[in-house]
Amino acid sequence: MSRLGAVLFDMDGTLLRLDISREQMESARDKLRRLFLDEGVNALFRPVLRVIRSSLSELSRRGVAIETIKRRAYQILDELEIDGAQRATACADAGSVLVSLHSGGRRLGLITNNGRRCIDIALRTSGLPIECFSTVVSRDDVEFEKPHAEPLLASVRRLGLAPSTTVVLIGDGLDDMRSARAASHALKGALSVFTVAVGAAVSIRLDVRKKLVDSSVASLGEIPNMLETIDRRLNRVEGEAGAGAADVDAQVQENQR
Repeated sequence: MSRLGAVLFDMDGTLLRLDISREQMESARDKLRRLFLDEGVNALFRPVLRVIRSSLSELSRRGVAIETIKRRAYQILDELEIDGAQRATACADAGSVLVSLHSGGRRLGLITNNGRRCIDIALRTSGLPIECFSTVVSRDDVEFEKPHAEPLLASVRRLGLAPSTTVVLIGDGLDDMRSARAASHALKGALSVFTVAVGAAVSIRLDVRKKLVDSSVASLGEIPNMLETIDRRLNRVEGEAGAGAADVDAQVQENQR
C-alpha cells in the first residue's frame, strides 16, 4: 500500500494566476506605507505580507495597540487580492490534473499565503474544482504563513496523516520550499516532505537550491507521472526504514531521462 499520504499545492503561480498589475501592487504598497508611517514605521513593503507582519511586531514591541492598524493593513491586502481573483486564470493543465488526481484517490490540499476570500473567488473564477481539496489552509488560518512551517503542519493535522507517510509539496516559489523544509524539521522524521518546483522560476538555479528543491517539472501535466514514480519507489521500500527525499529524487530523475 502506498505511503504517499497527500499532495499539497501552492495556489497563485502554481495552479492559477491572479490578475494584479504592477500599478495595483504599487498602489497597495503606497497605502500601506502611509498607514504605517502614521505610526512611525517607514517600510517599503517588499515583500508585502512579510513586512506587514514585521511592522506590526515592531509596533507591538513599542507598546502600540495594533488591532485597528492590523485590520486596515489586511483589508488593503484583501482588496488587492480579491480584485485580482475576479480575473484569475488557471495555469495550463491545472484543472485536469486536479480532477485526475482526486478521482484516482489522491488526497489533495491547498496551502497559500492568500486570504480565504481571495481563494474562494479565484478558484471559482478560474474554473478550478475546490471540491478536489480535502483541506485548504490560507493565511487567515495560521499565525505564521509560508515560509514558516505552520501552514504545512496545519494541513498534516487536518488530514490526520499517519506516521512514516510522505507528503509532496508542489509550488513555484522558494517560500513554498522553505516552508516544506521547516515542516520536515519540525516533524523530526515522523513524516517525509518531498518538494517539487513547477516551472523555471524556482528550478532555474536548482544546483544552488538543491537542499530546498527535491525535483522539478516544466508543467503541471508532468505531476501525475511523477507521483506514480514516487509511489513505486515508496512501495518498494515498505517495511524498511524508509526512503529519504534524495533516494526518491534519484528514482524520479532516472524515470525522467
